[in-house]
Amino acid sequence: MKRLYRAQRVGSKIAFSLSEQLQAASVCRRRKTVDKLLYVAMSGASENAIAQKAHANNLANVSTNGFMRDLEQARSMPVYGEVMPSRAYAMSERPGTDFSGGAMVETGRELDIAIKGNGWIAVQTPDGGEAYTRSSGMNIDALGVLRDGSGLPVMGNGGPIAVPPQQQIEIGADGTISIRSLGESPQVMAQVDRIKLVNPDLKTMEKGPDGLIHTKSGRPA
Repeated sequence: MKRLYRAQRVGSKIAFSLSEQLQAASVCRRRKTVDKLLYVAMSGASENAIAQKAHANNLANVSTNGFMRDLEQARSMPVYGEVMPSRAYAMSERPGTDFSGGAMVETGRELDIAIKGNGWIAVQTPDGGEAYTRSSGMNIDALGVLRDGSGLPVMGNGGPIAVPPQQQIEIGADGTISIRSLGESPQVMAQVDRIKLVNPDLKTMEKGPDGLIHTKSGRPA
């Protein structure tokens, strides 16, 4: 009877030990599940904040001339590492830019121009490169340089356009700039330069952090 009692006690200890192991494994699995859920929720909230920032920027510039709306989307991505890719996270990405033109408004101002249909106005970036915009509110600075609405020099056939002193200026449909010099009669108009207009394949263009449109290759269009 004593031997049987000892065997029963030993069996009870073994069963109790296995029960503890099963409970510990169950708790571990629950912790892993909760960890995965928290990670997905955290990454989703973070990427949603990025998307909201893009939407807010689009709304803030709804009245900005020549502004191109950023498109936004999110997708699930697996997490790769030293273990099996059992976790996934949400990744916000910008698949592209809405290049469609907005409505045109007639202002009556000689230097307010708009491109009808597809096309871009070439401007010189601060680093001396070339970028493209549809911003139409142009101005002539004190040195006679023609600048777009953001202050960048507008490109012509040979570089930034310089406009001599004049009392009248006209910009043709093809970008040709004509002026009536000081003291000349209304019938005398002289051609100064021609705005560089480009119409490349949109697949080769992208919107940069500066809000301007650039070629993906970095070369002039």
